[in-house]
Amino acid sequence: MAASGTTPLAMMIKTMRAFEAFADRHANNAKKFEYYSTRAAAIAKDVAPYIHPRIPPPAPPPRKVSFPLPDIVTAADVVAASAAVMAACRAGQITAAEANEVSNVIEQHRKAIETAEIAARVVAIEQQQKRDSKE
Repeated sequence: MAASGTTPLAMMIKTMRAFEAFADRHANNAKKFEYYSTRAAAIAKDVAPYIHPRIPPPAPPPRKVSFPLPDIVTAADVVAASAAVMAACRAGQITAAEANEVSNVIEQHRKAIETAEIAARVVAIEQQQKRDSKE
């Protein structure tokens, strides 16, 4: 097989096709037809994983986690929320991966709060500058 350059997979497919051909030739003889068909099917079963690799099943949907989490109104509240996430993870209420996901949501909320606070400061500075320029 190696000297001829034929791969094991190619040889298995060739043998399977030969058994299929034998089965077709002996279609009128039920015993021989069954023998050759069974052999071809067995080889096909062995070949299938190489031709059609298994696709892993889809990941299960994330579970809903529930644990006490304080309100986050200011950027300073993020510290208490992070502590609550750590406590829930330490207590086994949530996994480390779930804690990471919740922490990412908290971080995004912190950024939104900071952006709103900065925007409010800019508006206040602009208003102050308008008042100062009128005087």
